[in-house]
Amino acid sequence: MTITVIIIAILICLIFYFVLNDKINKIKKEYVKSDLISEMQEIITYFNQEAERNITLLEDKIKEIDTKIKKFEKLKKSLEEKYLIETNKNLKKQNESTELLNLDDKSWQQKAYSMFENGFSFEEISEKLKKNVGEIQFAISYFDLKEKIKPSEKKKKKS
Repeated sequence: MTITVIIIAILICLIFYFVLNDKINKIKKEYVKSDLISEMQEIITYFNQEAERNITLLEDKIKEIDTKIKKFEKLKKSLEEKYLIETNKNLKKQNESTELLNLDDKSWQQKAYSMFENGFSFEEISEKLKKNVGEIQFAISYFDLKEKIKPSEKKKKKS
């Protein structure tokens, strides 16, 4: 009888062991599962925050680039306008210089003075007329002085 009681006691202990072991394993699995779920949620939250921050940075950079593009487009447009203006000025100067050079009835001194009055520099005039800069300066100063004297002569003749 004692052996039966001992065997029954051992069987009862084994039943309690397996039932408790099963419950402990279920609790461990639930704990690990909840722990994994919470850690995954933290990772997803962190990932979403970083993604939002990166998207904001990209949007800011895109806005910055757009403003720079607009600024450079305005600059390009103004440079193109200036280029056209300068090109037109140069074409006018070339046309005027050829017109002035084609006048056969004027001396080279008169041509130099006319070109100077139209905005050409001494160097440009000397290139066009194939004369020294000193000769050009002298001729222009001569005609300039002559022009200044003419109004005073006209006054004298009137009185």
